[in-house]
Amino acid sequence: MLKAVNKIPAGTFLVPLIVSMILFTFWPNLFHIGGLTESLLTSSGTGFISAVLSFSTGTRINIKVLKRLLKHQGVLLLTKVIIALILSFAFLAVFGTDGFLGVSSIAFVGAMFSLNPAVQVSILDNYGYKEDSAIMGLSAAVTLPMLPLIVFMLFYSNASLTELNWMPIVSALLPFFIGITLGNLDPTIGKLFDPLVGALLPFLGWNLGQSMNLKDALSAGLPGLLLTLIFIVIMSSLYLVDRFILKKDGISALAMMTVAGISTVVAPTIVEVFPHLQAEVTAANSQILLASIITSIFTPLFIGYTQKNRQA
Repeated sequence: MLKAVNKIPAGTFLVPLIVSMILFTFWPNLFHIGGLTESLLTSSGTGFISAVLSFSTGTRINIKVLKRLLKHQGVLLLTKVIIALILSFAFLAVFGTDGFLGVSSIAFVGAMFSLNPAVQVSILDNYGYKEDSAIMGLSAAVTLPMLPLIVFMLFYSNASLTELNWMPIVSALLPFFIGITLGNLDPTIGKLFDPLVGALLPFLGWNLGQSMNLKDALSAGLPGLLLTLIFIVIMSSLYLVDRFILKKDGISALAMMTVAGISTVVAPTIVEVFPHLQAEVTAANSQILLASIITSIFTPLFIGYTQKNRQA
């Protein structure tokens, strides 16, 4: 069975995600029976597994390699943030809260900043970028609803950034930096936790699937598909940066071309500050969810296809 799964690009992550997503769509409460089963087989374990993955990838990063990591993965991530900032302000300036052809303004801003760290780590690990997968900590911080909220606050109000709660970003980065610290104090710690990265990816894929309802995603309809297409076209610029400026193979850039399911919390977070946008929540969530499902499944498959052709 595992041999067949490994033939699929990022299969140990992707196959559990798809199976879990199908089960969750038709039987959403199947594993909600409390105790260890619920902790292991529902979305309630996603945060813990993500934290352990972030810590484990940190332990295998030599501080001397961190500079190289930031010069590649860091540059790509910063490029993504800059693109997201520019286009988010432009979208709001041109279309306002009405959106564009049904695409919600909240969904657009949330998707631009979104990145699925789990898919990213799975792809990087699968194609020999094990050290680079430590970027997961920074990717998780970027994906938090903090940056989209800042965009809306700066655009629609005069609120001070000091009013924001920065603790979620600190919380997202802390496991990663603890891992780096311990791994550099004692390299054997990195050897101890390194196998966890591959071992936990199936569980993370399963847990993420337990928050993806296909029926809800399909309710996004054409606006959801349009948002996905816009996201892919815009973020394709990362591939150009990776290939022609950074002189790499482009896999790291493609690994960032995903929308995270956790970005569905962007809409409720923004509505807490701007209650008049409440009507956008349902549309924004369904559009982001559809984009997340499509990119999480097809990005690894597309990378696998292109790599196979390149080798041929």
